[in-house]
Amino acid sequence: MFVKIASTLIIASLYFTLITTTQAKLTTHLSPHYFPNDSVIYDSDSFDNASLAYAVCEKYPQGEDQKCRLVLDENSTSLSCDLVLKTGQTIKDGIFGPRLEVALLRGRRAMIVWWEEVSFFEYRMRIDIVSFHNNKNNNSSSCRLIKAKFDLGSEYASDIVKIVDHSSHYDLIFKNAGDCRDRFCKMSVDASGRLIERPRPWARLYGTETKPMIVSIAPETSRLGYLLIEGTGRSEPQTIQVRERWPASIVRADGTKIHLKNFTHGFPSFYDPVYSTAHGKIGICTQVNTTCTCSQFDHSGRTELEVKVTLEMVTFATAMHNLAAGTGGFLLLITDCYLTACVTRMQRHSVWMIGNSGLKIGELSFDKLDCEFVENLADVRLWETTEGEYCASFVCYKRDYLVLGDDIGHFNLTTVCFDDDDFLKI
Repeated sequence: MFVKIASTLIIASLYFTLITTTQAKLTTHLSPHYFPNDSVIYDSDSFDNASLAYAVCEKYPQGEDQKCRLVLDENSTSLSCDLVLKTGQTIKDGIFGPRLEVALLRGRRAMIVWWEEVSFFEYRMRIDIVSFHNNKNNNSSSCRLIKAKFDLGSEYASDIVKIVDHSSHYDLIFKNAGDCRDRFCKMSVDASGRLIERPRPWARLYGTETKPMIVSIAPETSRLGYLLIEGTGRSEPQTIQVRERWPASIVRADGTKIHLKNFTHGFPSFYDPVYSTAHGKIGICTQVNTTCTCSQFDHSGRTELEVKVTLEMVTFATAMHNLAAGTGGFLLLITDCYLTACVTRMQRHSVWMIGNSGLKIGELSFDKLDCEFVENLADVRLWETTEGEYCASFVCYKRDYLVLGDDIGHFNLTTVCFDDDDFLKI
């Protein structure tokens, strides 16, 4: 799974890459970002609509405070709010990684959650909720900040997995080795950050070190629950290559599970399983070698479609999106890589349209949308506009890399959009 921390130590130059297809010229949007002496934590779910929510935090804070800026980029507009995170006395390198999470909320709001170390092995959960405002008169932005803190005890100092906006309240889901033991913990707060449900044991977890994927099936309501995909870390027997089991389930609000399927996923893919909850369906694709297995389920867990797609060597399924009922099936984004170094250069992309018969009914391609730098990674999302246009959004970023002592942060968001007419019908 891609770590949501980006920090690069070289100065990079970006250029706009022309993207073409055999059917039409595709529209693109590119947003380069540079952050000297900082690290970046972003919400990978936020760019489903060509927006991006992220926090830029100083890499080496002084004292017990860590300065951050919470940013919302949308439609070429950047809104920001300066924050100070209380870190505690013993955290010298700042708070990053699984104990800090950023999430975009409805109505130009965002949440940042982290753990403050009160004393040795004793933590306090803190929440900042930011409401962004765009001041059109003077072309500036402002924000309103709501702060909350919860004395949950040391047993709750654990990995934050997911923040979900349900309109009436926000769910926070995290892993914990204390009172919740072998289950996820789930708690709820209201729009003002007030605790309305204390942390309680929720869905059982498999005890893996892999960060699970938890996706709200219908964010507007908590009734339908979540899609949970977990990497168990246990390989399939009698295989030379790594093929991990990824159980997928629907988890209801009360923590009960509806098992969907045990997927197999592994070498040589650099990507996690991909999924979609669009159009009232649950879609999941996994890959082993050149075989990509895709399944679609309804909200009761019944299988609606099962497809095996054969890919060429060093091509990887990197995103999917369920299609509406009329067309059925799904879109599958295929990334063509250079040798096996998919994290180095993404050479070519194809979008396959799979119909409800399980057959490929359309395809388009665009060239070499890469991150330009060695060891770059990318999160990818396929999504759909309100006008029925499809878009693929890529966030590329650079891992820590020491060159001449420079410390320059870099990442960029690229969005490519297309419609049904751009597909070559098959």
